[in-house]
Amino acid sequence: PGHVVCPSPDAPPLRLDGPLVIVTRSNKGMFEELKERVADVRGAGTVPTWSFVGGGMQDFVNPKTFEPFLKLLRGEKVRIRGEEFETWEELKEYVEDEGDSKLAATFEIVEHYGEDLPELLEQIRAARVEDWREAELAFITAHKAKGSEFKDVHIARDYRLPVLTD
Repeated sequence: PGHVVCPSPDAPPLRLDGPLVIVTRSNKGMFEELKERVADVRGAGTVPTWSFVGGGMQDFVNPKTFEPFLKLLRGEKVRIRGEEFETWEELKEYVEDEGDSKLAATFEIVEHYGEDLPELLEQIRAARVEDWREAELAFITAHKAKGSEFKDVHIARDYRLPVLTD
């Protein structure tokens, strides 16, 4: 008997008892939710504490994950996954050919945020707590959430929900 809260741009999420668990469709969707719910509220109010439910997502808030991508964006030659890249376009083609969603998400995040990314990561990381049960917000992908139960759940905006029409 928990609650599911669907995204609404006008309404803040409900927080009943314990952490609000935000279920995202993708890793990139999780990063976007973190940015919006943690980094974007700095200076506008209290920054909520947050954590990941389970492991494996720490790379998406680790600056070292993004360093080679940012170096390439600055024009430096880099090695990613054993491959050498001299241009952003070379990496873009590689990402498209590989079909690896984690690599693609990392690429898209760097492409979108560029040089603002290190500061954004710092803001996000500053509000993180280790135990998700002690956080105000807990993040998990739908893939990892299979079979889990949480009291209060918010479906992230990276889901495409059906629209009712007359």
